Amino acid sequence: MKLNDLFFLVCTALIVFVLCIPMTVSASEGSNGSNDPADTIQESFYNWSLTCSIQHNRRKCVISQKQYDEQTGQGRLSIELVRFTPNRVYGYLLLPLDLSISSGVVMHLDNVLFGSTRPFRTCTLAGCIVPIEFHSKLIFRLRTGNKLEFRAVVSNGDDISFTVLLVGFSEALDRALMLVAWDVIG
Repeated sequence: MKLNDLFFLVCTALIVFVLCIPMTVSASEGSNGSNDPADTIQESFYNWSLTCSIQHNRRKCVISQKQYDEQTGQGRLSIELVRFTPNRVYGYLLLPLDLSISSGVVMHLDNVLFGSTRPFRTCTLAGCIVPIEFHSKLIFRLRTGNKLEFRAVVSNGDDISFTVLLVGFSEALDRALMLVAWDVIG
């Protein structure tokens, strides 16, 4: 594993921890986690990765796509979807520093504006975090779409675009929903 990959992974894990503190605290009361490697699932669906593990006797899954700058090898974008229901998907977007925080991020699905401007939650050394939530109408469009584009403004006033290809998204989401549902049933 490259040093840049390790750094990006550690920073992403820290962000997930910060975003999920209330959920982690309530889930940890009176339960024990599992460290058994057999409880971990890692699968790839084209551009998307699915990672599931047992935490505090519950299955937690993350669907993610990470992109790196080809010249520097540093993280350019990370989208991580961390909570799933059939009608809603919650997660966050990690974008590089040097963006105009006051401008927020605008989402386009296949070059069509979708939703309102999403605000940045905070910035860390790893980058700037934008919470995201996809409702059922958008989930349907993501399943059939080609690309999700996040547009922002760099601090010097230039526009910048981050594109997430949706190939494999539907399959990764179906698998995550199945694994999380199996945990509830099983």
